[in-house]
Amino acid sequence: MKLIMTETPEQIRLKATQTKANKKLREILDRITEKTPESLRDHEISFLRARATYLTIDEKKKFASILKTKEKPKNEYKQLQDKAKELGLKYVGVSKKNLIESLKNA
Repeated sequence: MKLIMTETPEQIRLKATQTKANKKLREILDRITEKTPESLRDHEISFLRARATYLTIDEKKKFASILKTKEKPKNEYKQLQDKAKELGLKYVGVSKKNLIESLKNA
């Protein structure tokens, strides 16, 4: 007895919808990637960053400066903790005020 796998009507509709959505996404990406990185608007930059995995290798190279995410600086408390740690001071569970005082006295 052979088991024949067929798609349900729902699966066929879903596949068609996904294909249509992928084509539309590619069209939007193509329109954006035709531009130079300097001429992109903020919403286009956000769109590219959110969909960087869809870009080709050449597109990723072209827009590398835009796709780079900026590293967030550590907050002041974290910096104080790092300094205290380097000096061998207690730094976990210590208030910011006490950290500052400890670092002044060290």
